[in-house]
Amino acid sequence: MTQYRTRAGRILWQAVREYALLRDRYTCQVCGSGEDLTLHHLKTREEGGSDDAGNLITVCRSCHVVIHKPKGVLVASLHSKHRGLEASHPLEDV
Repeated sequence: MTQYRTRAGRILWQAVREYALLRDRYTCQVCGSGEDLTLHHLKTREEGGSDDAGNLITVCRSCHVVIHKPKGVLVASLHSKHRGLEASHPLEDV
């Protein structure tokens, strides 16, 4: 996140973050929770993904941990249309 070291970069990130949270109605796009929210990159920066709102979805921290587990959530389903998964929180049995 080197682009966010400047004041202007931080202001831009806050605007993109707020837009993504509003777009997703402050709701985890995996389990529907409205608590302890963060953003998930659909395509990681390491894979060439950007910090654009179109590459971000709102998830709660519990689901975010599961998404990043090696055998966690079916990320392809999540990426297809944000609500690709229908399971109870925290998706441990997916």
